[in-house]
Amino acid sequence: MDISSLLASYGSTSGINSLYSLANQFVAANTPLVSSTSQALAAINQQNSSYQTQISDYGKLQSALSTFQAAASALTLPSAFNAVSASSSNPTVLSATADNTAAAGSFNLQVGALAQSQSLLSAGQASPSAAIGSGAATTLSFQFGTTNGTSFTPNANQAIQTVTIDSSNNSLQGIAGAINAAQIGVNATVAYDGTSYHLQIVSANTGASNSLSLTVNGDASLQSLLSYTPGGTQALTQTQAAQDAQFTLNGVASSSSSNTVSGAVQGVTFNLLGTGSATVGISPNTNQTASNIGNFVAAYNTLQSTFNTLAQGDLQNDPLLQSIQSQVNAALGSISSTGSPYDSLAQLGITTQQDGTLAVNSTTLQNALTANPSAVAAVFTNNGQGVADQLSSLALNLTDPAGGVIASEISSVSGALRSSQNTQQDLTYSYSQQTQNLQSQYTYLTGLLSSLQSSSQFFTGQSSLLGGQTDLLSSILGQSTGAASSVFSSFP
Repeated sequence: MDISSLLASYGSTSGINSLYSLANQFVAANTPLVSSTSQALAAINQQNSSYQTQISDYGKLQSALSTFQAAASALTLPSAFNAVSASSSNPTVLSATADNTAAAGSFNLQVGALAQSQSLLSAGQASPSAAIGSGAATTLSFQFGTTNGTSFTPNANQAIQTVTIDSSNNSLQGIAGAINAAQIGVNATVAYDGTSYHLQIVSANTGASNSLSLTVNGDASLQSLLSYTPGGTQALTQTQAAQDAQFTLNGVASSSSSNTVSGAVQGVTFNLLGTGSATVGISPNTNQTASNIGNFVAAYNTLQSTFNTLAQGDLQNDPLLQSIQSQVNAALGSISSTGSPYDSLAQLGITTQQDGTLAVNSTTLQNALTANPSAVAAVFTNNGQGVADQLSSLALNLTDPAGGVIASEISSVSGALRSSQNTQQDLTYSYSQQTQNLQSQYTYLTGLLSSLQSSSQFFTGQSSLLGGQTDLLSSILGQSTGAASSVFSSFP
């Protein structure tokens, strides 16, 4: 065999082509392994996604139950059914409000005088911004107390308050600004009467004990303008005296330093607006009670909506969700005998719809509240046996973060997710290593194949020089191809 035939034999048939065949076999042998690992990773990713969705859905379930529990718990409080309202027969004389501690009844009030603040006015000045006096530091001392004729009795509960006036604020506007900035229970404004400007000083609080005594130490001009001492120097003019409100309640005379009178009747606040007489009536507020029940129904419907939404998603046919929904539905229909005329929600106008939500017939509910409010209350809260009692307790147990079934399920699924993520991490590392090894091996094969192709071309070019050395060339090519085959066959 001549050299050209020998090279053709090794280059196209038994030599290099055999390397192509080995490379193809290598790829074919390892493709299933890589594909299998990839499929396993995809399956784990899908499972992890499902776990995460479950955890999120259980969180939504827990949140919805917690919100509902707060609404159900609110309906177990006496205040939910003891709401009362207050009405006045003469709104120009007074208005009234009542909380749930007030008892139903009627109260007659005669208002003789309203509480008011003392108001003092300075002598007129030509300008509101012109400096008054020398600008020397001057202290205004305000003392609160009760004025009786020319006598002044200081209020022991209020300390003397001071304001400093100097060259930076010794105008009417500056003095008013300094007094207001001090926030000492006195308000000051500059008033214009069409001819001159006056400083008006008003006690911030009404009542006889909030009369003022103002002592000025410093600049003489300010002393002559602002000093005011009952029974003494009175540079300021009193335009309104401080006084208490005077009224009779069911014939009993009383007074108040404020026009907002609390404590005269338990749970009732009277707001005095003018002099005259008025009758205040306190009666059960069935509208507020109906609103409280309506809030409970709305919260229940929101919970049922959450149940339905979750059941149509990843928690479809979920045993825990189905169990919780069954328990809630059972508690809604569980009303212990109260000895009252109402033993079902339907008798109060609250009925269950086909989708599990509740509807309220306002007329039926109002009639029941008007006829027997205590019996209506007993349906919802009755020593732990009412509908709201049982639902509140159930929701509280279900959402217990320490031992509730939802928290337990979240913990279980979270554990499964962590385990799956660890498997995913290990498999991802293995897959990466497999890929790197296969890439390295294939790179080596293609490099060796290229080298043999180059050798074949070289020997072909040197055939005339080798002459009859075909045995030697055959040996070289045979050894190279055999070595490559041996290497290829050793790859996994």
